[in-house]
Amino acid sequence: MILEHLYEKLGIGTILSGIAQDHVRLQFDFKRAVFSMVASRFMEPISKLGLFDRLLDRFYPGLFDNEIELQHLYIITWSKTRAERDRKTGEDILNKIKTKLSKKRLTNKEFISNSNYKKYVCVSDKEKPTLNLEAIEKESRRDGSFGIITNVKKESMSAERIVSEYKQLWRIEDAFGELKGTFKTRPMFHWTDERIMGHIMVCFLAYLCEAHLTKSLREKDEQLNYKSIEQGWIKSRSLTAVQGMKELNQVLAIPVKVRKHILWVRTDIQENAMKLLRAMNMKIPPKILKKEEM
Repeated sequence: MILEHLYEKLGIGTILSGIAQDHVRLQFDFKRAVFSMVASRFMEPISKLGLFDRLLDRFYPGLFDNEIELQHLYIITWSKTRAERDRKTGEDILNKIKTKLSKKRLTNKEFISNSNYKKYVCVSDKEKPTLNLEAIEKESRRDGSFGIITNVKKESMSAERIVSEYKQLWRIEDAFGELKGTFKTRPMFHWTDERIMGHIMVCFLAYLCEAHLTKSLREKDEQLNYKSIEQGWIKSRSLTAVQGMKELNQVLAIPVKVRKHILWVRTDIQENAMKLLRAMNMKIPPKILKKEEM
């Protein structure tokens, strides 16, 4: 029900209908078939292909250089907030190193195996490890600095936008995490390019729907309803689309015989699922869904 609402809101149904009309030889309801596959991603998926280059060429032709050149664009930024954070991080590492150096029995292995420790310590086979004051001073001069090396053409993007876009990469990583985890893009039981791309398209459509559900929940500031939160064992947290859909998938329609009629009665909708319906501005389904004569 929610996915059908999203399909119409986002125009996915219209696009799929247009594709079906262009392929008159299809012997099945293409729109409904794709909808069913997308819906299954939210329920019990049963199955990441590198499409980056293909999508890049299609949507951003000429934006990136195809070959890495020696002349790259170097962007260096500095911020007071980052400098303070880097300073505190460095102090924490140095305090841990000093604690280790104060031990009576000390081995070089304790510093060589840890990359954070190794650059701040002078290690020798003959002498006891000591702090590398020169390296510490050199590292502290970098506090607050953030650098990017890119082959994006200067004419295509400003330095400010490049930095801004780079800092949004976590959203892409999060999206792949959702695709591989929640929607189980892998394992993939397809071998031809067309079927692989179709499978990934279904997973991306499911993620698109989930992203819009999450956006609606955030706009309404809906919080997760959970017994552990009520009892104060864990902190309050935002309700996610996956959690709401999980509860919604548990709602059943049960036939009940009443004299000469069969009443289709829905089971109770739990609180998180109710919040998801309200966030989408959808009416709560009636308790009696349908009445049939025997």
